[in-house]
Amino acid sequence: MLNAVGREIPEEILERTGKEVFQGNNYKDGKAFQKASPKVTPVMRNDHDKMVKDIHEALVKCNAHDGMTVSFHHHFREGDLVVCMVMEEIHKMGIKNVTLSASSLGKAHDALVPMIEDGTILNIESSGVRGKIGDAISHGKLKGLATMRSHGGRVRAIETGETHVDIAFIGAPSCDEYGNCSGMGGKTNCGVLSYAYVDAEMADYVVAVTDCLVAYPNYPAEINQTKVDYVCVVDQIGIPEKIATGAAKPTTDQRKILMAEYCTQVVANTPYFKDGFSYQTGVGGASIASTISLSKIMEEKNIHMGLGVGGLTKPMCELLDRGLARKLVDTQDFDLDAVNNVASNPNHFPISAGEYASPMNKGAFVNKLDYVILASLEVDTHFNCNVVVGSDGIITGAQGGHPDTAQGAKCTIVIAPLLQGRIPAICTDVTTVTTPGESVDIVVTDYGVAVNPRRPDLLEALKAADCVPLKTIEELRDIAYSIVGEPEKVQFGDRIVVKQLARHWAVCLVVFALLFVQAYCDLSLPDYTSKIVDTGIQQGGIESPLPQTLRSSTRDALSLLMSEEDAETFRNAYGYYIQDDGVLKLRADLTAEERASLEEIVTMPDIVLYMAASQAANGTGMPAQGMAPLSEYPSASSEAAESAASSENTEDTAAETIAPTAADLDAVCAQFAAMAQMPGFSREMIQQQLASAMAQIDETTLSSMASQATLLVSLEYEAQGVAHDVQMQYLFRVGGQMLGLTLLMVVVAILVGLIASRVSAAIGRDLRRQTFSSVIHFSNAEIENFSTASLITRTTNDIQQVQFVCVILLRMVAYAPILGIGGVLHVVQGNTGLAWIIVLDVALLLCLIVFLMNIAMPKFKIMQTLVDKLNLVSREILTGVMPVRAFSRETFEEERFDKASKELMGTQLFTNRAMVAMMPFMTLIMNGTSLLIVWFGGKAMDAGNMQVGEMIAFITYTMQIVMSFLMLAMVAVMLPRAGVAADRIDEVCRTTASIHDPDEAAAQPARERSHWNGVVRFEDVSFRFPGADSDALEHISFTAEPGQTTAIIGSTGCGKSTLLNLIPRFYDVTSGKVTVDGIDVRDMPQETLHSLLGYVPQKGILFSGSIASNLKFGGEQITDADMKKAAAIAQAAEFIDAKPEGYDSPIAQGGSNVSGGQKQRLSIARAIAKAPRIYLFDDSFSALDYKTDVTLRRALKAETGDATVIIVAQRISTVLHANQILVLDEGRLVGRGTHAQLMASCPEYQEIARSQLSQKELDLKDLNTGKEEK
Repeated sequence: MLNAVGREIPEEILERTGKEVFQGNNYKDGKAFQKASPKVTPVMRNDHDKMVKDIHEALVKCNAHDGMTVSFHHHFREGDLVVCMVMEEIHKMGIKNVTLSASSLGKAHDALVPMIEDGTILNIESSGVRGKIGDAISHGKLKGLATMRSHGGRVRAIETGETHVDIAFIGAPSCDEYGNCSGMGGKTNCGVLSYAYVDAEMADYVVAVTDCLVAYPNYPAEINQTKVDYVCVVDQIGIPEKIATGAAKPTTDQRKILMAEYCTQVVANTPYFKDGFSYQTGVGGASIASTISLSKIMEEKNIHMGLGVGGLTKPMCELLDRGLARKLVDTQDFDLDAVNNVASNPNHFPISAGEYASPMNKGAFVNKLDYVILASLEVDTHFNCNVVVGSDGIITGAQGGHPDTAQGAKCTIVIAPLLQGRIPAICTDVTTVTTPGESVDIVVTDYGVAVNPRRPDLLEALKAADCVPLKTIEELRDIAYSIVGEPEKVQFGDRIVVKQLARHWAVCLVVFALLFVQAYCDLSLPDYTSKIVDTGIQQGGIESPLPQTLRSSTRDALSLLMSEEDAETFRNAYGYYIQDDGVLKLRADLTAEERASLEEIVTMPDIVLYMAASQAANGTGMPAQGMAPLSEYPSASSEAAESAASSENTEDTAAETIAPTAADLDAVCAQFAAMAQMPGFSREMIQQQLASAMAQIDETTLSSMASQATLLVSLEYEAQGVAHDVQMQYLFRVGGQMLGLTLLMVVVAILVGLIASRVSAAIGRDLRRQTFSSVIHFSNAEIENFSTASLITRTTNDIQQVQFVCVILLRMVAYAPILGIGGVLHVVQGNTGLAWIIVLDVALLLCLIVFLMNIAMPKFKIMQTLVDKLNLVSREILTGVMPVRAFSRETFEEERFDKASKELMGTQLFTNRAMVAMMPFMTLIMNGTSLLIVWFGGKAMDAGNMQVGEMIAFITYTMQIVMSFLMLAMVAVMLPRAGVAADRIDEVCRTTASIHDPDEAAAQPARERSHWNGVVRFEDVSFRFPGADSDALEHISFTAEPGQTTAIIGSTGCGKSTLLNLIPRFYDVTSGKVTVDGIDVRDMPQETLHSLLGYVPQKGILFSGSIASNLKFGGEQITDADMKKAAAIAQAAEFIDAKPEGYDSPIAQGGSNVSGGQKQRLSIARAIAKAPRIYLFDDSFSALDYKTDVTLRRALKAETGDATVIIVAQRISTVLHANQILVLDEGRLVGRGTHAQLMASCPEYQEIARSQLSQKELDLKDLNTGKEEK
């Protein structure tokens, strides 16, 4: 169903949640509702003790149970320890299907992912999630629903009863023994506890968790004793440095400063900026800069802020301290200054999340906002905002109060840079709508300001002021797309197995067609078995009561038993002789309808004639009227009664019964011929006697008599002497057909197996290619996010799992339903009366499968994670085996490996036992089914309702149905693990590399340039690692010229290697730019950029092959002469020539068969052989001894005379003679110059020099004269 912003909401979600689609901001305005009533357990005794010894006791006293809802607040942010502490105890208690309702979840809660996977956590309700939980939800690991609500929406859900909280755990920085809680007064202060108010009010049980128990009463209390059931003291509820950060710094990013200035101008030139205005802003750099900038205008115009709302930071508190703001109402405090200001300034007023933003009260604070300044990941041309889902479709953020404040404020301003890295933030449609466009008034970017057409008043005000560059939202989108291109839309929900099979749809259709052929053959075989047993053996190969050949005497006898009309038709069917002895042949030109009519005509005469022959054989003679044999045929009931009366007579009679022969038939036919000649004979009299006899026979007897018709035909064939030939002819014909179907089935099965295997192999090949293609383009950020061990597992083991499941899907999953449904249809059509056995069978199988799946499936989902963990531990131990031995840590590492191995073994044992247990139960069901069929089928045969062949066919069909369910059960057991593997591969393939080539327009200048000088320039470069809280590099500017050596030195961890990695774009700058010959490296195709670079990493990396293949790694243009020259410069020629095979000497994987120094020299030689314009040495000389270091650099200087050389070094001797030395300290450039200049002017460099050089060396005045190079 479409909602008010045009997004389709699945009916399934609406049904499961009982919710309506969003119908606009003010849809519920003025509509009364009934609040839910909280459950209260009163405390009346004055000796009641609320203290519990630990979380476990609290859970027990609060009646923790499967399916409960537990809630938490997020005031401790990334320093929170309470959520994981409580959930770990819940996990240990074995409680399942928990709904986790937290006001927000972040990276501090990554440890919850295994609990999501094993079913401890079923549903998640939050304002948003960051870190691994968001990734787990995005990849379908959460079995239930993830419901994202705004802060106000969460309050509404709890107060209306949509969310019922069973136990609320409230982390309290300080608390007394009776439950009075405060956000201050402890060692983990967070300022206020606003988001916990509603939990304390509405939960069935409330547990205060604190690490600072203070004397009673802890007043003023934000959550008082009347709301709290129990108090639990723990060692630590949060990490203080992560709860509240240091003072938020104003941004130095020029883009953010520009957006902040635009935002300030928008506020200052719109109608609501007047004394007493109300205001809320976020904690982003641009928002803080905007607040600081706005304060200057407020001072100039003597305008005071009447009210500041929301999450507070230092700049807002400074407005309060300076008297520019009159009151601040706090819902949370982000930095230490804001937390401390709560205690020091009485004009802070804590409010609950409901007072702040709930839409279902009588007026929240957000309704009185004049301005709110917000940020957004994406804004589309309808002004819809997305603050939760990244461009890759992964949940990465939280909406918090974003939609609440946007809807309530008179002027909502959203700040968003036009580009987030290389992703356009202004686009046609956002990935997910978290704030509808009707709530957003103005969008501020670094390329201009767009005003929502719904607000012409604001547009006119800004036009009149002419204070900012105004553009339409479409113009901003087009600018973004022109720079980086239009992004592909994120595709949701497609499993990688389905996507890969879809690529081979034509082959899959062929497989399905072949499977139908195979199933047809398989389902036909039981019918042929039944025919061979019943017709071929029991009936002598006679299929019809109408003989193919017939003697004239028999024909005449049969004709006497028919009406005149029927007799005429019957005689005409045998119209000519085929032999001289009077044997007639059935006409070949009869139609199917004529044959069916003749069979009906002849059936009863066949029976009468056979019974007459039987009586003749047993000496009872032929009665004069001829009909006595039929009338005296015992009914089922009379026979049973007679048997009960005299069992001995019955046995004697049975023993004396003699089967008739051809002679008996001839005798009877002669008697019938004689009777026809007797005076007074009439055909009508015989028909009357026949009708009278028929009336005396019941249905059961009549059914059992039916086989007598074919016995007469058998007796006739015996009389003709062809009975054996007829039987063998039938058996050969039907057996041949059966053999042909079997051979066809075998051929089809082989073809299906071959095609399925080829498709599976092709899918594996494509996945390996796709995965490798993704990984090879990953930046260091993506590599570190996945880890090398995990990527190896995904590329090998996981892809094998997917290949296997593709074969299974094509061969078993598609075949089993066809076979099962076909078997059921054959059984139903058989009219055996035993179909109820199949129903019972299927019901038992389904119960077994569902039971096993509920037990085993959660374990399969965590198995791959444990495989990753084991691979990681194994890799660390094997690669670090020497340090392990050196530090005598073998026992510790063995225990670590054993722990990881046992965890995996325990899970594998569980799942294997589940699979093994399935087989005996399946066998029991199959054997029990066979027993039931034989028992009840035997009774049906005894009653004459079933033949032996029919029972055999029924058993076969039943086994086919059971086998089809068995196949599906086996697949259902294996699919979960393959599904996890598919998700993990898909995660790699869908991960968009943060570093990619520019579009054609941006790359054109670089492509057209034919000559490069190699000038590298850093222009105000700052860099922050993904997810980090602060910059690793800040405002770096320098130029590295061709023909000169630029050295970078500094203490460990100061950012030297990080700076170097920005040149080849292993990372991209956060702000500023890196250029080569004036072109931003982000506007250069990576192939072009890398062709200019000769990079030598800190740790030499060699590839398996030979020395020559490693030295020529830079391209096919490298000749043997270039290779040998590079080896000589790198001081590697000597040890290479000493090897028997020289440059053809093998290099083992990772270069394990050469020393560290040799490996480093070969890495340097590889870079030199490429003859690049820019050399990048990342501490590449540290593995060399001093003599080799000096000799190598001297030779390198001569070779790289016109190239740019940038060296990162730890040893000062390596950089002494550099033309330019850059000194880094904590990511900042603190010194630049030659050695002599830095010794005179840079304290940090002096400290490094004094730590490495002797006093004599320091006193030398010619250290930078270049004597070494002479």
